Amino acid sequence: MPLFTSARLATLLLTFAASSAAAQSYAWRYYRPGNTGIQGDFNEAVHVGPDGDPYIGGYDPGFEEGGFAKFAQAQNRWINYSNVDLPVIGHPNLTGTARVSDIAADAQGKLWMSTWRGALSFDPAVGVASLANHAGALPALVDGGARDVEIAPDGSVWFALVGFGGSQGGLVRHVPATNSWKYWTGGSAPQGGNNWPQLVWSVRHVSAQPKPGGGYLVWIDSENSGATVVYDSATQAFTTTDFQFTPGSILELPGKDSTDD
Repeated sequence: MPLFTSARLATLLLTFAASSAAAQSYAWRYYRPGNTGIQGDFNEAVHVGPDGDPYIGGYDPGFEEGGFAKFAQAQNRWINYSNVDLPVIGHPNLTGTARVSDIAADAQGKLWMSTWRGALSFDPAVGVASLANHAGALPALVDGGARDVEIAPDGSVWFALVGFGGSQGGLVRHVPATNSWKYWTGGSAPQGGNNWPQLVWSVRHVSAQPKPGGGYLVWIDSENSGATVVYDSATQAFTTTDFQFTPGSILELPGKDSTDD
């Protein structure tokens, strides 16, 4: 092959390569401990779906990255829902927004999650488009430090709040059918009514128990005292029992979902 032909061919190849490189587009994926695998170093919530696949809440307290992840066993892979990729969960500057503390499913299969700075809902049948942050629905949720969530037989969603950053906690009820929210607390700024005790302003656990004749009870464990509070759906009122050093006296609920069925 003549020299000038080889040089021309080389020039054409270089021109083609440069054009191809210029036409390519690049995308970056951000991989962090807070959006891969179980997510983060701290795990406070586990829920096993009807398909046997677990949902696990996890977060990195240093960077405030995390959320929840599903382990799809059939594909041997993690499906991650993290505030690194999904701003709806909350910005890392809001300490606690990605700290999922409990997960519960309602009768329709929707997942409800308590977080230190709010509440999340997620419908696995719909996917990521259904993920919602309800912190803006009630000021108490933003600084509530929610630690437990429970679904009552009538579909209402109950959140136990210990308080966060000096703010009081208490109890929150959400009725999805009417999109209503209700907050009870005592202490220096009591509110809610329904005979809620003034001496209870921090709640660690909440658990619903169906009554044999219909209706249900909601058991509430006071974090700031030795009291146990019970809500009766029939009377829509709370009764309070203070711990006594006598046999049979209730000291506290032993943990999440601690109802004797």
